[in-house]
Amino acid sequence: MLDQATQSLVKFSGHSQSLDRWLQHRQLLVSGYFHMITKAQATTLPKLSDVRYWCVELVDYLTAGHFQVFSELVPVADAPQKTTDDFDAKYSSISSTTDVLLKMQETVFGLNEDNNVALQEMLSGLGETLAKRLEMEDLLISLSLSQKEEAPA
Repeated sequence: MLDQATQSLVKFSGHSQSLDRWLQHRQLLVSGYFHMITKAQATTLPKLSDVRYWCVELVDYLTAGHFQVFSELVPVADAPQKTTDDFDAKYSSISSTTDVLLKMQETVFGLNEDNNVALQEMLSGLGETLAKRLEMEDLLISLSLSQKEEAPA
């Protein structure tokens, strides 16, 4: 997942400032997740306050994606119907991960320091959902950028 975020940052950078900032934010978010997981795989879990801070960053990332970046990626008006349908399907998949990640974030804020098992499970679930989301985001970005490059000027 960390390699994917790095590759995406390199591959998609330079198309717009907001996309660049968002991809950089994503890189930091994934890096922070791996920092927490590395700690969790060692002898102790990360501090709950660190996980909560990461969740705040996650919400910022999700918000920027939905309300800024994805709106810039919407296919142009004269795009083929297949492109529009593909975009809608990928966006729908991303939206479903948003709901799951927000519910997980709410759960993390409901935990206390004694919920080690729940925190470990939550970190695992966050990773799986985040990996799926990154894959769908990259497909959406690729689709949008290739469609915009093919559009008549």
